[in-house]
Amino acid sequence: WVATPNLVLEGNPVARRLGWKFGVPLNLALALGFGLWPLLAISLTTTSLLVAARNLQSAWLMRSMGELDYRCWIADRIAEVWAHPGTAERLRHNAADLLRRTYTWDAIAASTVDVYRVALG
Repeated sequence: WVATPNLVLEGNPVARRLGWKFGVPLNLALALGFGLWPLLAISLTTTSLLVAARNLQSAWLMRSMGELDYRCWIADRIAEVWAHPGTAERLRHNAADLLRRTYTWDAIAASTVDVYRVALG
């Protein structure tokens, strides 16, 4: 609802066809059904939270631009990368470099220690 109230940006064709009116009750029924199998429930919940977090990350942009304008804008960005292999290679290189610098064991340990410091006061 926050990112795409009219479901213009919804990638799931079933969800788009059902709309909010029928999609929410169906999701609730599925959640209750899947809740009977804890491992499946944990897997689906984790996946759903990661997808929701990614969608909410750009929700402010989607809402401020409007769903149709945002869809055109993001499609233009993707076309730009496809049309310029050098841009794609630069983005790939920068992403790999960021991962190497950010997600080292030392960085992960430091972040974990910081979380515990905050939690324990």
